[in-house]
Amino acid sequence: MKKKAPPILFSPREKQIINLLIHGLKNCQIAKEIGVSDKMVEKLLTKMYRKTNTQCRAELVAWILKNKAKG
Repeated sequence: MKKKAPPILFSPREKQIINLLIHGLKNCQIAKEIGVSDKMVEKLLTKMYRKTNTQCRAELVAWILKNKAKG
């Protein structure tokens, strides 16, 4: 029997970015909205790609929407 993978946990900042990504904001818009640099947004997105085993923002958004629907 396969063990279920533990849920992926996102930090409060990552959750902010997820919300803005789903609404279609670009990195520079996200940075302005949450008060960080564009580079910080890039770093946070890279961290989120690793957590979710995705390679780009489109895959990440698809992953988020798919897994949000599950629970």
